[in-house]
Amino acid sequence: MKKALKAFAILVIGAHLAAMVAALIIKLTRPSQGDEESDVVDLVTVYSGLEFASRARNFLGGTLLTMFGGSEIDLRGAAIDPAGADLEVRTVFGGTEIVVPEGWNVALEAQNFMGGSENRVKSTGAGDGPTLRVHALTVFGGLDISTRPPAEGSSLAR
Repeated sequence: MKKALKAFAILVIGAHLAAMVAALIIKLTRPSQGDEESDVVDLVTVYSGLEFASRARNFLGGTLLTMFGGSEIDLRGAAIDPAGADLEVRTVFGGTEIVVPEGWNVALEAQNFMGGSENRVKSTGAGDGPTLRVHALTVFGGLDISTRPPAEGSSLAR
């Protein structure tokens, strides 16, 4: 029994070390691309946090990778493309929060392993306008999609 526990502990520690090395390689070789005005973004955060607020005029989506950290993606200042947008979200050992404007339709397709994903957006229905389609993989972490009013004094407040 002791040998089995020892082997399991070594396996778990080895897996964590491999994940940390992979995250470090990704951090060094894959920088974020796109800015607040970009219609397509490729956002990456590893061992840190990311706060990103989009003001895209024709948001098409993109990718978001969060490893060993946290991300907050604020899309309340963006206008979604009339055909909709696709956002591929990967969260590994971390948390991701996506905030969308009220009235957006959001469809979440998620695969979770030892984590969870939640779409708290009360969509008006897919027939009422464009849809943000979120394709998510969450491993040892969480994804939350919601709406909330802009803070007072914010450039997003109308």
